[in-house]
Amino acid sequence: MMRLINSILALIVGCALTGCATGRVDHHILKGDGSYNHVITNPKEWALQQFSDGPISGSDVSDYAKLVLKRGLLQTLADLGADGTKELFLRQDCPARVWEVLVFRPIKGGYRYLGHFPAGTIVLKDEHASVLVYEPCGGHYGYIKTYRYNGEKFVCTAAQDITGGDGAPEENNQKMARLFPKDKVIRWAKTPNRRQDGL
Repeated sequence: MMRLINSILALIVGCALTGCATGRVDHHILKGDGSYNHVITNPKEWALQQFSDGPISGSDVSDYAKLVLKRGLLQTLADLGADGTKELFLRQDCPARVWEVLVFRPIKGGYRYLGHFPAGTIVLKDEHASVLVYEPCGGHYGYIKTYRYNGEKFVCTAAQDITGGDGAPEENNQKMARLFPKDKVIRWAKTPNRRQDGL
């Protein structure tokens, strides 16, 4: 009898931790740098919830969430794994030097969240499941970083600081042009607004 009670309690706790007992969405995956292994039917809505750090509909919508919703998202499709499947990249449509970029892979029934990384400029690397990013820090200073998807999340595998632009060593400007050629840099497009997108 005690074994049955323990099994039932373990099942209840497991359901509560995954959200099936409450039916609530975890709005803090991005903020907590967590993983999420459930099928996401609408990654744009999910991303807006993560960027808002809370609900995006109903009576509990914060002023910050309303601002996130007003600005919306930018998106692009890119073949991260060089396997013929294009992943969905999403970021906020707001003024910034660097954005958190969320990446989703299409799967049966929806999408799977792969993870996120900060970036100002992005190019796909030839190395499997890797991106090269530039993170500007202000002025002419920034970082060139490589992020690789390790099967659970994006991890930074290489980083170096660099100065560029006017007054910087010409070899730095040439390096930036070589690493981030205009024809390889990921281009962003505005996602449809909430009404058009059916959110």
